[in-house]
Amino acid sequence: MSIYRDNIVGFMIRPQVAISSCLMGERVRYDGQHKRSAYLVDQFNPFIEPLSVCPEVNSGMSVPRTPIQLRKTDFNIVLQDVAPPHHDHTASMQRFVLKLIEQSPYICGLITKSKSPSCGVTDTPMIRDKDNSVHYGSGYYVRLMRRECPHLPVIDDKAVLHQDYRHRFLLHCFTLGRFYQQVKINPENGARSFHNQHHLLFQSIDPMKSKELKQVLELWANGKATQQNYLTYLAHLLQKPFRVHHAFKALELFISQQEKSLQSSLRVLFKTLRRQDSDQWISALFAKHISQLSSQLTLDQIGDNPFFMPYPIELMAAAN
Repeated sequence: MSIYRDNIVGFMIRPQVAISSCLMGERVRYDGQHKRSAYLVDQFNPFIEPLSVCPEVNSGMSVPRTPIQLRKTDFNIVLQDVAPPHHDHTASMQRFVLKLIEQSPYICGLITKSKSPSCGVTDTPMIRDKDNSVHYGSGYYVRLMRRECPHLPVIDDKAVLHQDYRHRFLLHCFTLGRFYQQVKINPENGARSFHNQHHLLFQSIDPMKSKELKQVLELWANGKATQQNYLTYLAHLLQKPFRVHHAFKALELFISQQEKSLQSSLRVLFKTLRRQDSDQWISALFAKHISQLSSQLTLDQIGDNPFFMPYPIELMAAAN
């Protein structure tokens, strides 16, 4: 995870994001080909720290190779070759995932290839041994990562092109990256500093869940919860549906707590936002508007508040 200078928000982190290698243009697929994503390589990657991951190759499979599939037995899910003798790759994939987590403890999100038996998020076919019926869900690598790291956001190459899905993913990634950064810098008080810095953002998503997250933080501080408990609850909060009235209430409260010299500019921002057709707003549009207005009004005093700039504004542009 690295840091770079941003003219609006000062120092912006580059969260580490694990991306399926085929989407990076690497010829790692079973047929020796790739599925390069121009958006990820050209628009997205300059603002994050990409970690190329092909779970199939990294767990020992060759290129090219026999296609693999997920099968549901009476006892578990297995990853095996489609063709006889149906070599089983389940254990090698499990070993790879545990090694990946150990070697890369600061991964902030996963971007994976749709429909892949390893990397699919919702559309991987799985065959039931009982009746050979086909069901759809997550690939085996994604299943394992979600089990071991339930706090990580996951998105596939199709969903990342969708404005609102991408916003939710980026919001989660960059928030998690700032958490890791602050805890690394200050092991004793970094988590509390992080939480205070993000309080307005949390309030704007869900005031009640924000309050509950603060309680988890206190339990952690008193040894009655863990960092993983906090991060898992944080993930639940960041996945909540966007409600613009929560965002406006949080902004109103923030304005009332500022010095008078800043309040006037913030009220201009607030009134401008309210004049928009907020009934049509999705979370990505709201973030884009508030980031652009903050820049235009040169509100430098709020530069470190992730509510106004949760991630680089360049990533708010449409995916080409």
